[in-house]
Amino acid sequence: MCWAHPHRKFRDLKNSSSLARNKQKICQLFYDKFANLYTQVIASHQLLNQTRAKKGEREIVKNDLENKLREILTINVSNKPTKLETLKKTMLKKIDRYFVCITEPDVPTSNNKAERSLRHLVIKRKKSFGSKTPKGAEAMSMLYSVVMSLWWRSKKNFFRDYNEV
Repeated sequence: MCWAHPHRKFRDLKNSSSLARNKQKICQLFYDKFANLYTQVIASHQLLNQTRAKKGEREIVKNDLENKLREILTINVSNKPTKLETLKKTMLKKIDRYFVCITEPDVPTSNNKAERSLRHLVIKRKKSFGSKTPKGAEAMSMLYSVVMSLWWRSKKNFFRDYNEV
């Protein structure tokens, strides 16, 4: 699971102007703890990959970080925002999946790079209201596949290569 998504959601919640001041403060305190742990996860990920840590070492680090996350997610506060509790419960259900980046070498802490590479396609689909039929969706996916392969292969020569296809 990607760490960037809950990080963004918790950050947005703490900055939400629709929350009462006291609830915003609760979200701020939670976010500070979560952001600190997120920084530790990133640092641990980098260190483990640089030192080519063995499986046993990775498990120890994973267990430590998972316990810290579990502790943060289970802190009970009165008058907490419902959205914060929902996000915390969702993360708790899948907690083990967030640490694959620690236990497995070269698995990134977030999938932002992949998502950014697809962002323009998602925006195009949204603006054009998607495909009307399954056949149209299939045709569009094939076109995207060819065009984007050309684009990522050589951005400089994209139009020349496109004309040759």
